[in-house]
Amino acid sequence: MATAKKARAASSAGDVPPRKWLPVEDAAAWCGMAPDTLALYARTPGTPIRRKRQHTRGSKHLYNVASLDAWIESWEDA
Repeated sequence: MATAKKARAASSAGDVPPRKWLPVEDAAAWCGMAPDTLALYARTPGTPIRRKRQHTRGSKHLYNVASLDAWIESWEDA
């Protein structure tokens, strides 16, 4: 859970990305995990992470910053 604290500290310090949607590489870097790991968590049923498909880039997805922030907060509550 050190990753959650690291990401949460950056988020509360005002380092939340200004964009509403991020590509998987940027979202994973912001959360402090590997892109493959984030994609795996986002695909599991019942996850609060919202994502949408980029129509211009094939099967690439964009991840919602607010849902990622809430997901990280839930780690701290657990």
